[in-house]
Amino acid sequence: MATMRHFAQDVIRCDVCPDTEEKEPAEIVCRSCRKNLCQACVAKHVLSSRKEHAVIQLSAIYRRPKILVAASLVQTIPGGFKPLSRVVKSRDGYLWTSAEMNVIKKIDMNGVVVETHSTGSIHAPFDITLNNTGDLMFTVMAAKELNVIRDQRSVTLIKISDGWTPRGLCSTAKNEVLLSMFKTGNPDKVVRYSGSRVIQEISFDSSGYFIFKDASYLCENGNYDVCVSDVEARCVVVLKSSGIPRYKYSGRSQPSFEPGSLACDSLCHILIADKVQNCVHIIDKDGQMLSVIDRSLTTIHKPVRIWVDDEDILFVAERGSGNIKAVKYLDE
Repeated sequence: MATMRHFAQDVIRCDVCPDTEEKEPAEIVCRSCRKNLCQACVAKHVLSSRKEHAVIQLSAIYRRPKILVAASLVQTIPGGFKPLSRVVKSRDGYLWTSAEMNVIKKIDMNGVVVETHSTGSIHAPFDITLNNTGDLMFTVMAAKELNVIRDQRSVTLIKISDGWTPRGLCSTAKNEVLLSMFKTGNPDKVVRYSGSRVIQEISFDSSGYFIFKDASYLCENGNYDVCVSDVEARCVVVLKSSGIPRYKYSGRSQPSFEPGSLACDSLCHILIADKVQNCVHIIDKDGQMLSVIDRSLTTIHKPVRIWVDDEDILFVAERGSGNIKAVKYLDE
C-alpha cells in the first residue's frame, strides 16, 4: 500500500511485484489504488481492471509537501446553467455540471458544452459524482434512483424501495457507493453499496441514538473516514469507515454555520461549502479548523457545490451566477 511517510534514504518497493521475488524499486504511484509500482508492473496493473487509473511519477509525490496558502482565484468558467447546482471534474480535464432540469452537461475548461445527457426522466438530479472508472453517477430524488451515464445514455444502477429517498452520493476508493437517504418518520441514514447490494447502513451510534438529523452531502476522505453534512444540525459529522462517529464540526469561530457540499484533498483536509456565509471552511482530518476561503480572497458567492481535483485545485459552483470558480489554496 502506498504511503506518504518515507524518508529520503528509504527505498520504496513495488506493491505489485510477486512476493516470491525481490520487489523492484518503485518509480510510479497509482493514486487511484494507492499502490507503488515499478516500471515493469505499470502496464499489468493498469490493464488488470476496468477501473480508471491515475498514475504519476513517484518523484512528483515526494517532491515537497504541500502547504496551505492564501487562496487565489485561478479561473472563472461559465457552468452551462444559470442557476447552477453541481460540478465535478473528470481526470480527462472536463467538467460535468447540472441544475434544476433533467439534463447534465459536459463542458471544457472554457465553458464550451461538448456533451449533453438526459437524466432519463423528467426529473433533475440532486447530486452528481464520478466513480473510479470515470463514469458519471447521479441521484434522482423524485424517481428514488441512482443512475449512471454509460454509452451516451442513462442507466439505473439502484432503485431505492421501502419509502426511502436518496440524496447525496460519493464513490469510494474501493469503487463502492455511499448514499445519504431520508424517509418520513425515520432518522436519516447513510448506506454503502457494492454494486447494487447493500453492505452497510449507518444511522445509530453505539448508544442507540440517531447520528443524523438531515444527512445531505457526503464524501470519503483519504483515510477512509465518511464525512456527512447535516444541514438541520448545522454540523459536519465525521465517522470511521465502520460507521463509528469520530467527531462533529460546527464551524468553530463562525457566527453561524450552514454546511453544504463537501470535498477532500490529497492531505486529507475536509472542505465544507457554506453558501449562506459565502465561504469554504478547511479543516484537518481530526476536525481542527485550518482556514476559511471567503469572498475577500476569491469573490466566491453562494457556493452550492465544491470539488477538488487530482492537482488539489478547488472548483466552486456558484448558484446565482452560474459560474465555476477554480481556486488555488495549496502550494509547495
